[in-house]
Amino acid sequence: MHYFRVAALLTGAWLAGSLFHLSSGWLARNTVQDVVWRPRPEVLNLTVNLEPKALGILLRHGAAETERRLTRYWERTQILLGLVLLAVLFFAPGGKRYTLVLCALMLGCVLFLHWFISAEMRALTPATDFVLDTEESLPRDRLRSLQTGYWIIDWAKISMGLVLAFGLIKRSRRRRESAELG
Repeated sequence: MHYFRVAALLTGAWLAGSLFHLSSGWLARNTVQDVVWRPRPEVLNLTVNLEPKALGILLRHGAAETERRLTRYWERTQILLGLVLLAVLFFAPGGKRYTLVLCALMLGCVLFLHWFISAEMRALTPATDFVLDTEESLPRDRLRSLQTGYWIIDWAKISMGLVLAFGLIKRSRRRRESAELG
């Protein structure tokens, strides 16, 4: 069986999903700014009674709620992917320990994010979604620092995943070349 190819495929799916998740959050925030500051005529007709600030708050809330749900589902999916990848690497014949360690570290990052960082972010968001940018807000400042921490840990996980993918692809090629020569 091609354990290392399956592991490389799972790692690639995990990395692609992580990059998509990070980019979707960034895109949602920028889309809200574009809609508020350069609305289409149809949007202007629908929101004629709303101030731009109120429209921005409403759209930011919608984007934040979508991002929270996407994050929750993606974290659960990552936990499942991580467990399956860990099992594949564990049962792979002739596997290296560093692949197991990297996968376990990546899974540990996701579990930490899911149970600690995301949980606190979800608890803070009702107090921060409807606060204007010009107002001071300790919960919003705390949420932003948690988001920065989330982003840093996620990029660390992606970096470990790139090292893992490189090692798996290199190992798979080496095995194929030795089989062709032998």
